Amino acid sequence: MITLGYLQERGLISDVLKLCDTETRVLCKASEFESKKDVGYCDSIVVIDGFRWVASDTPLADNPAIVYSSDGNSLCCWNRDEQKLIKKGIQDGMLVVTEVVKNNYKKENETMSDLNNLNLDDLGDVSIDNTLSNLEAFGEAPVATGSIVPKENFESANQKFFLHAKENGRFHAFVTKTPTAVKASKTSVKLLDANGCIQLDPDNPLTPEEQNTFDKSKKAPLSKILKEQVVTFREAKPGQIVGGIISYPAGIQSSVSFIDDVLAKKEVSFDPNNKEKVIKVLPYEQLLATIAAIFHGQIREDDAIMGKEASWLQISKKQIKKKKADADVTGTAQPAQYRPTLILRKDTATRKSMVTEKNYVPMAVYKTASQQHLTAEEADGLNLHVESVIKNKGIYDALSDSTKADIKWDDANSEVRVSSEYFKTKGQCKPIVVPRYFDKTLTLTDVLIPVKTRKVNKKDPAKFTYSYVTYKLDDPENGPLANPNYRDVIEKSGLSLEVFAEEARKLTRRKSKKDDEDTSVDTYLSAMQGDINNKSMFEGAIIDSAELTKILKGIA
Repeated sequence: MITLGYLQERGLISDVLKLCDTETRVLCKASEFESKKDVGYCDSIVVIDGFRWVASDTPLADNPAIVYSSDGNSLCCWNRDEQKLIKKGIQDGMLVVTEVVKNNYKKENETMSDLNNLNLDDLGDVSIDNTLSNLEAFGEAPVATGSIVPKENFESANQKFFLHAKENGRFHAFVTKTPTAVKASKTSVKLLDANGCIQLDPDNPLTPEEQNTFDKSKKAPLSKILKEQVVTFREAKPGQIVGGIISYPAGIQSSVSFIDDVLAKKEVSFDPNNKEKVIKVLPYEQLLATIAAIFHGQIREDDAIMGKEASWLQISKKQIKKKKADADVTGTAQPAQYRPTLILRKDTATRKSMVTEKNYVPMAVYKTASQQHLTAEEADGLNLHVESVIKNKGIYDALSDSTKADIKWDDANSEVRVSSEYFKTKGQCKPIVVPRYFDKTLTLTDVLIPVKTRKVNKKDPAKFTYSYVTYKLDDPENGPLANPNYRDVIEKSGLSLEVFAEEARKLTRRKSKKDDEDTSVDTYLSAMQGDINNKSMFEGAIIDSAELTKILKGIA
C-alpha cells in the first residue's frame, strides 16, 4: 500500500508535505474533473477517486496550489495553477507516470498530452527511476490522445540496479573555482523624495493612462522614473562549478561491456550486498555523465553534510542563449539549443539555492579583511576594492550625493584614490549589512571582504588593472584546506584532505590536444543538445557507448 511515509522515506515526494484534514474543503473526484475538463476553470481541489489520504504543504482550507492524493495503489498530483492532474502507478516497485489530464478550457485545439508541453515543475515528484525516459528534460514524441500512454520503462531489467545505486550512492559536494564573497558593485536605484516616493523624469512625461495609475498607486514605468548611481555591497555566489564529489557502490561499473549492456538495455549483474562505496572527485561533465549512467539521472544529497536540507539533484536542460554576434540575421526562426545541467528537484527541496555554504569546496580562497581593527594595509586593500568598481573621476562624479558622502575620490593620491567611511583605521567604520545570497532573510554576522591589489595596465598606462589576492590548494596555511568548514565537508564525504587535493588539482589543469581527444565530451553534449527535444537520452542512437565510456573512464 502506498503511504505518504513510504514515499517520503524513499525521496519520491517532498518531506514538507503533511496529511490534510479533508473535512475542511469540498473535493472534486478525478473522474468528475475528467468529464468536465472542457467546461471551464476548475477551482476545486481534485483528488483520486476513493482516496485514502490527501497531502499538501498547507491546509486544504488555504486552497494550496499542489495537492497529492492516493487510493493506496496509485498516486495523483493536482496542480491548480496549471489545471493539470498527473496520475502515477507502481511498476517494478517504482512510481511511473501513467496519465496526464489537463483542463482544455484555455485552448480549443490544445494537445493536452504532449510531453513537450510539460516542464520539470509540471511533473513535480515524477519517479526518480523514470526521470530520463519520461521527463520533458530529454523529450518524448507528442501523443495525440487524452492521456499519456507510458512507453516501456528504460531498461526495466535494470530497475533494481538503479535502485541499488541510488540507495547506496550519494552526491557529497560541489567543487568551485572560488568561494562566496562580499563584493562592492555600482548599481542604479530609484530616486526618492523626502517622503520616500519615487520621482518622475520631467523629460519623459507619463501618458494619461500612466498618470492615472501613478495617482492611484504611485507606480510608474521604470523608464520614466529618475534614478541615481550608488555603490552597494552584496554577497556573491560561489564561483563556477568545476566538479563534484560523488560516491557509488563498488563494482557496478568495471568495464566497457558494462556500459554497452546498460545502453543496450540488457540486464547487468551487480552484487546487491556489496555496499562499499567508491568515492570520486569528478570534472563537471563526467559528473553529469555518471549521474546519467549510474543513477538514471537523479542522485540523493549526503545527509551528513546537508542535514535536513538534503534533497535530490537531477539532470535537466538549460537553453543556450545566443550572443548578439551569433544571432541569425536571415529572420528565419532557429530551433532552440540546450545543454545538460544539474538542478535541485524542486518537489523534494526545502531550499532555493543548489549550492549553499554547506556543500561546496573552492579551489582557491580570497584574502579577506573585516571592518574591525583594520591595519593601514588592509584598509588600502579594501578601498582599492571600491576603487576598482568606480574606476575614474567621471564615474565618481555621477554617483549619488549620499554615496559621495561616504566615499571620497582623490586623483592626487598615487597609492589609493578612494578613501571611505567603510574602511578606515581611525574611528568606527560605517557598518555594512549584507543579505545572504541563498536566503535574503538572513544577513552575514561577520562581513569579510576580499582585498585587491592594483597595477598599471600594460596596454594603457593611464589605466589600472585590479586583482583579488587569492590562496590556492597548495597553500597549507591560507588555502581552502586551512578552512575548518571546507575540511569538514571533505572529511564527511569520506576523503582524506590529501586525496581530495590531488584529485581536485586535475579538474582545472590545462589539457594537451591528445588529452582532449581522449576525454572529449563534445559528442555526448552535442547528442544531448541536438536531440534533447524529441528523444530519450538513453536511446542507443543518441549516446554512443564508446563515447560515454570515454567520459566515464578512470572512475571505475
